[in-house]
Amino acid sequence: MTEPAKELADLTSTMSLEPLIDDNEFEAFYRGEDSFKKVRGQDAVAFMKIGLERKVTDPFYKVFLMGRSGVGKSTEITRLLREVKSKYVGIRFSVRKDLDPKNFAPFDVILLMMILLCEKTKDITGKDPEKQLVSNLLGWFADDTETVTKEVKSGIEAATGIDTTGSWWDKAVGAFVSLKGSLSYSAQRRQETVAYKITRIAPLVDTANAIIRNCRSLLHNHNGKDWLFIGEEFDKFGVPPEKTIDLFLVHGNSIFQDLQTNLIFNMPLALAFGSRYNEIPNLAKQDIFDTPVFTKDRQPNNDGMEFARNVVQARANDNLFGANQLDRLIVASGANLRDLFSMITEAALNARVDRSETIESPHVDIVVSKWIYQFKSKLGTTQYDTVKVPNNDKIERLKSLYDGSDPTAELSDDVLGILLQANAVQEFNTQHWFALHPLMVRVMQDMSQISRAALGGAK
Repeated sequence: MTEPAKELADLTSTMSLEPLIDDNEFEAFYRGEDSFKKVRGQDAVAFMKIGLERKVTDPFYKVFLMGRSGVGKSTEITRLLREVKSKYVGIRFSVRKDLDPKNFAPFDVILLMMILLCEKTKDITGKDPEKQLVSNLLGWFADDTETVTKEVKSGIEAATGIDTTGSWWDKAVGAFVSLKGSLSYSAQRRQETVAYKITRIAPLVDTANAIIRNCRSLLHNHNGKDWLFIGEEFDKFGVPPEKTIDLFLVHGNSIFQDLQTNLIFNMPLALAFGSRYNEIPNLAKQDIFDTPVFTKDRQPNNDGMEFARNVVQARANDNLFGANQLDRLIVASGANLRDLFSMITEAALNARVDRSETIESPHVDIVVSKWIYQFKSKLGTTQYDTVKVPNNDKIERLKSLYDGSDPTAELSDDVLGILLQANAVQEFNTQHWFALHPLMVRVMQDMSQISRAALGGAK
């Protein structure tokens, strides 16, 4: 559905949490490009676009893209790919959709990238990647420690010339399909196999770089373009801390520094603000900042509110909301679009249960109360670092950030990293000023940590 919702039942479709990937949906629903600099301090897409305007002799463009879950990183990647489509072909993949997010190993990321690259090269150029390189890739996976399927065995035999019946590429495709299946469900893989393969990442990277060079040449000869890898959702909840540490810290240089290609990867905020920051590979970093619904002195931020309204109005008619109810939802969400869409959908369901045709105050009250409880529970979460931060330390940091009496409260450390990752704290524009999420203000009020009259909270 690419038209604004005309009744509450339509909101289930138009308020989908999926990023805007399809061109028709993007053109129908995307809003805000003209407001980014004013509202968020900078337009990350504009910076990445300039970074990709590289000469052939320039270093490959590599960047970590950061931002709280729900700020629209994937949708902004769609905008970037649309703006650079005359020079680049994007290869997008997600840890949650294409890998096993709880069990993947760093080498799985490289394998997936190369499989997708080979498949897309053939699809676009009509030419096969070099047979021996495909054989080397499959052979790296199918060593003596790995249990492989007959499709992978057949693909290796065809690529090495042992099996000369039929098309070697068709059998390679069958091997790729089988291998992608194993990558997306790797829970049964033996730990000894993973440990052994980890020691052999260097030859895998060498093979990957040879494939990249081959596929880049085929693409450039076909249409003059280059490849751009996009690794998404590596910053989402559901990816265990140890997997994130393995990928970005332990083996980060092998993947992000040594691969000879352009790439953009989502990286968790907790790593960027935590004590292990210096272990992160030295890549460029771009932030998509939060949208402020309050100013620094906790007055309504008209620009931020208008930005969020425009996004919603592209997806829903104004008359579906009672007086001031959309603004209440925008403030309660902290203008985080994913949370805002979820809240609107929940409020619409409450209204439909009441047989109301519009979202009114009681329907929003239920949603706000539920989300306040969810935010309170976030104070107990920890991830990404071996240091366990006591809950009292988090509460004290939240108090310090709110009252502004301690200038060191905004310094990067494990506590601030965890609070940002948990969405308890928001970060705004290039001045890097921080504020408690409006729902966290309510949590702190309920816990008697700040005054009931304190400004900046959800209503």
